[in-house]
Formats: sequence, structure tokens, C-alpha cells
Amino acid sequence: MPLVLPSAHVGGDVPPSRGRVDALFGIDLRSLAVLRVGLACYLLVDLTMRGCDLEAHYTDSGVLPVDVLTRTFRMPWSVHALSGMWAWQVVLFSLQAVAAVALAVGWRTRAATVLSWLLLTSLHYRNPVVLNGGDTVIRLLLLWSCFLPLGAVMSADAKRRRESPESARILGIPSAALLLQVALIYPLAAVFKLREPVWTELRFLTEATSVEGVATALGSWLHGVPPLAAVLTAAALLLESIGVLFAFSPWATERLRMFAVVVFIFFHLGIGLVLDLGLFPLAMLVAWAPFVPDRVWNLLSGSD
Repeated sequence: MPLVLPSAHVGGDVPPSRGRVDALFGIDLRSLAVLRVGLACYLLVDLTMRGCDLEAHYTDSGVLPVDVLTRTFRMPWSVHALSGMWAWQVVLFSLQAVAAVALAVGWRTRAATVLSWLLLTSLHYRNPVVLNGGDTVIRLLLLWSCFLPLGAVMSADAKRRRESPESARILGIPSAALLLQVALIYPLAAVFKLREPVWTELRFLTEATSVEGVATALGSWLHGVPPLAAVLTAAALLLESIGVLFAFSPWATERLRMFAVVVFIFFHLGIGLVLDLGLFPLAMLVAWAPFVPDRVWNLLSGSD
């Protein structure tokens, strides 16, 4: 089980070594509450967008009937694939929406989190052709969230228990795994990108913004300024290669972690302004919520 520690853990009866570990791998419960709401909002937006193509993407009258799915893909399991009927998909979409709303308000949070993860995974397996990297990120965030107290504060569950440990943190394998899961995305992505000439020659943004339907209005403008596109490509590579080190610095941890949060938020917002990548930028913004340190919440609440 995760260990709950008070925010002001360094000094007093808590060993400094544990305080250092908590600073690096613990998560403020208020940050988990923001993660909970972010996940729920993402799920509702995602469901709305997928619902617009429900018949085309998830029924037997669409592009991938169940029999074709089972013959073409090695599908571990999918409740959505039990039937190719439109009504069955509507029932499951509705159930997932209810679970997402429960997650947003923090009602029966653990059950809502587990159900959201199960239904999202099932939905993804129903049509893997229409997935992107953001779908994988949200699925993993939900998986680790099943083992974390997302409803400990600022939730209906906390109100029902009449307790709200606003200053508490959570430390354990799930909290460390969640933070490391997000952090590893960037250096691993950089490794793969450095194998591609379009990245090593700093041509990625120039070429990506030339693709119709991918480039936004700002992206089309950037395509006409190759030197700037090359500089931004280099900056993206550098940030993905070493940026997460700021989030795990053993010195000035809170300040450098907040610096990393702000930088990566602007990084993903910038990507979304230049390239139309669907909900991927939103998924990554949600992923950085657990990194927000105690000091931010204490300042906002006037307790620091």
C-alpha cells in the first residue's frame, strides 16, 4: 500500500532520506485530484469525438466489422467486440460516460477509475486503427491511477468521509511508477527520433507542416520560415532528451520540477498550435498534473 506523508515531511520525526525520496517520487494529493479531473475531462471529450463516428468505427456496418477485427488483429479482449450492433456500442459508450462523470466528481473513485480503464482499453482494442500515442498515455495513466487515492481530496468521497487531508502526499510504488511512466516517454521518443534523418537534419517541422490536414494555420506559416522551423525542431529534440532531468533533480526539487511542468506544458501547447494531432497534446497536459509540487497548492491556498 502507498505511504501517506504530510507535506512538511523534511525534518521532525521523518528521516531526511525518506524526505528526499518523497520529494522525488511522492505526489501531492491535490495534484492527484487535478489528475482525476483531467482524466475524466479527457475521457468525456474523447467519447464525444468517437461517438460522432460510432457506426463507422465500431459497428459491423462500418469499416471494421467484428469478424474482420478478429481475423486481422491479435486482440487480447474487448467487451466492445462482443457484438457489432450499434445499440451495444451505445450502451457501452453511455456506461463509460457515467464512469467518467463519477471520476470527475470523485464518487466511488476507485471503482470509477477501474471501470474507466477497463472500458477504455476495451474500446481501444475494438478498433486499433484509429488510435494515437495519446490513447496509450491515457490508458497507462488510468492503469496506475487504479492504485492511487485519486479521490482522497476535493471529491465526493472525501466529503462523504468528512475528512480532507489537504496537505498530505502519497508515496509508494504506484506514485513512483506513474511519474516515471510519464518521464520515460520523452527520452525514449528522442532515441527513436535520432534514428531518423528528418530529425537529425532538423527538417521535421518543415516537412510536417507541409502536409495538408496536419498543419494548422500557424503551422503553414512556420513552413514558410525554414530556419525557425529548424531551430524549433532542435529545441524539441533537446527538451525531449534532457528535459525530464529537471523533474527529478535531487537539488531544488520543487523549483526545478515546477520549471519542468511549465516548460512541457508550453511545449505541448506549442505542438498543438502548429500540428493537428487530435487529443495527443491534451493527453500530455493531463500527464503532467501529478508533477505539480506542494508549494504551488500552498501558495494558491495562502498557506505558504
